[in-house]
Formats: sequence, structure tokens, C-alpha cells
Amino acid sequence: MVETKPKNLKTAGESSKRPKNGDIPSDIDFQMWCRVFVPTFMRWVSQQSNPFEHNPKLGCKTMQKIWDALFPDVPYMIIQSGPVYALVSHHFYIFILYFIL
Repeated sequence: MVETKPKNLKTAGESSKRPKNGDIPSDIDFQMWCRVFVPTFMRWVSQQSNPFEHNPKLGCKTMQKIWDALFPDVPYMIIQSGPVYALVSHHFYIFILYFIL
């Protein structure tokens, strides 16, 4: 008999592909993250000429400015492949799906 495991079961040491809030630096104020950081970036995206196709590099630069203003004591570099960018982008797309489409 051959044992098999479900395809979606993670083995020890495997990381999830989708970032979670636990992947962002733990030194930040989580309330500030949820109530200020994410909405501030969403507001910036919504003010772009085409919010559905904003420039990811410019988005990272903008997120970095917001991060540095809100969390000056938590050094962090925002990159497109990082968890902060992925989480905020996910929030934005959920907002679009829920409220616009």
C-alpha cells in the first residue's frame, strides 16, 4: 500500500504562497496598518488616471513613503515581490471586486 498526501497539505518547512499579516514586520502597530496604511495606499491608487493599471514600481515607491511616514522606527524596504506589497494589493483587488464589479 502506498501512502499519499493531499495536494494542498503543506509539509513541515514549506511556506504558504500567499502572504499573511504575520509576514509583515511585527514591530509595527497593526491597527495603524489596517486603518491607515492600507486605506492610504488604496486612496492613492484610486486617484491614478487608471487605477486598474497602476505602475507597480511607482506603487512600491508610494508605499515606501507611506511606510516611512507611519513607521519611522521600523526600517523596511517595500518591493513588488514582498509581503507588504502583496497584502496591500490583495486588499485593493478585494475592494474592487466587492464594491465596483
